[in-house]
Amino acid sequence: MAQSSAGVLVAATQTCTHEPKKQIIFNKTEFYCTDHGARFSLTGSPLNTITRKALTVYKVATDGNTVVVY
Repeated sequence: MAQSSAGVLVAATQTCTHEPKKQIIFNKTEFYCTDHGARFSLTGSPLNTITRKALTVYKVATDGNTVVVY
């Protein structure tokens, strides 16, 4: 799970859709695969041509004290 520069909580898988490696990191504006350079939006959509498959992004809810990812 990560927090965007706008303060929005976002949760996504760490497994890249290009190759099944747990190399996904978050850099305040997008998700990025450190192994092959695939980039994904906050909604999981691919941002370059390394992969055409979307990253799995989960719903996040918070009451200010507890965060739930589902």
